Amino acid sequence: ASARQVRGSVLGESLLVGVVASILGILFGMFLAVALRSLFGALGADLPSFGLTPTASTIIIGLVVGIGITMLSSITPSRRASKVPPVAAMQDGFRFGAGEGKRRTIIGASLLAIGLVAMVLGLFGEYDGAAPQLTLLVLGALGVFVGTTLLSPLFSSPVTRALGAPLQYLPWLKMSGRLAQENSSRNNQRTAATAGALMVGLALVGMAAVTGESLKETFRDTLDNAIEADWYISSGGFVGFGTGLAEEIEAAPEFDRSTPFRFGVAQVDGSSKDVFAADLAQIDGLIDPDVVEGSLDAGPGDLLIHEDSAEDQGVTVGDTVTLTYANGDTEDVTVAAVYTDATILGNWVIDLESWQEGRFGTTDDLFVAARNAEGVSQEQAQAVLDEIAADFPQVDVESSEEFADSQEAQLDNLLAIIQGMVGFSVLIALLGIANTLALSVFERTREIGLLRAVGMSRRQARSMIRWEAAIVAVFGAALGVVLGIAFGYAVTQALPPSFVNDFAVPWGTLITYVIVAGIAGLIAASLPARRAGRLDVLDAIRQL
Repeated sequence: ASARQVRGSVLGESLLVGVVASILGILFGMFLAVALRSLFGALGADLPSFGLTPTASTIIIGLVVGIGITMLSSITPSRRASKVPPVAAMQDGFRFGAGEGKRRTIIGASLLAIGLVAMVLGLFGEYDGAAPQLTLLVLGALGVFVGTTLLSPLFSSPVTRALGAPLQYLPWLKMSGRLAQENSSRNNQRTAATAGALMVGLALVGMAAVTGESLKETFRDTLDNAIEADWYISSGGFVGFGTGLAEEIEAAPEFDRSTPFRFGVAQVDGSSKDVFAADLAQIDGLIDPDVVEGSLDAGPGDLLIHEDSAEDQGVTVGDTVTLTYANGDTEDVTVAAVYTDATILGNWVIDLESWQEGRFGTTDDLFVAARNAEGVSQEQAQAVLDEIAADFPQVDVESSEEFADSQEAQLDNLLAIIQGMVGFSVLIALLGIANTLALSVFERTREIGLLRAVGMSRRQARSMIRWEAAIVAVFGAALGVVLGIAFGYAVTQALPPSFVNDFAVPWGTLITYVIVAGIAGLIAASLPARRAGRLDVLDAIRQL
């Protein structure tokens, strides 16, 4: 076979694999969409019903991406295969790609350095708009990913040797544990390639975990500082209810302050803005949005605005902003306060008097905040609220602590969905480990046969393969977690301080991920280990 024929055979094989895998992936994705819809429904975020009828664009995009990525990934292996000297390849112990380490190291180090520089520029540079910063961060993360993957063979052997060292001291794993350690460390390129996919998957999961934990810490702190009311009454989500409940609470002597909150959309300079409305004279003492300019001593015709929106509009306390409502009415409102905490109030808050009939299309209240009058206990206030809410069965009455817990639970559900979707990459990586080990068992048939011939039992052979997979999985997971923490830090620094201003690392969660990855590696290696244990000793020894 000529070099051209070898390249063609590898590319042809890749094309067939890409076509079959893409078709199966599209079919699996259709059923996965239904499963995700059920998951969202279980978490309280019901999605509209839909059938299993993919559009033409879905099929075309799936085929183009699947086949295209598979073909691109086979270009380098096809070129390398065509350059292998036939005589060298027939020698026992030939390692594919040997002698390329120096070039790989130079390319990896260069990409890693470029990626780090791009991420630093993206994090600490000043740019007009978010697009340049986001571009630098994405390119930087890609460079770090690829660079680390290319450099990982340099340290895969010592790390896997250290990870596998305890195995040989376990009484039931002395021989198989030591061989698993040696197998995982002797071929550094194969180990790095096997762990690479898991590294990427755990890096994404770790980044999501760090970002989510940082977001939760920020959210928890801001809620603790922002909540001053004793009670919050809502129907959950963005479903409103009648104004009668707020009127009854306002009339009850057990409460000295209360206001309903409404939500709508208005336009400022032709741009749509999400607007809250409340009784501005009552907000002080119910919500603390951390005012930095002006005061909450406001009323009809006034506007409370978040500092980011104030900066975007170029306004400060005393300036006038023109709001255009859905029915075409316009109103000039005066900035009374600029605040930094948008957790509850959002970015724009107007007075209820501006919420006139027809301006927003609805007069329903989104939630009501109330504070106990002096001398009124929580139990007395609870009894009054329960009596009032009896006529509004769709609403929930929550104390400030219960309200904070429910808001945090909604955030947890959102983060769980994100983690679950990102977690699919880990499953794909584990399939890659199983595939690589299956090929490794095939390549080492004669070696395994010789080990069996000198006394290794079937059970020891299976154990050797499984623990080799566990070592590789833990190596990839640990490396991914380290990158995930670094990327999580980058994300928290890139997000606006009003969104995330804390950096928190969920160490327990990340350590659990690494342990679970090791266990999953054991499970993923079950079939290759079974094949290794069932090899016929004489047939394996005879294989060249």
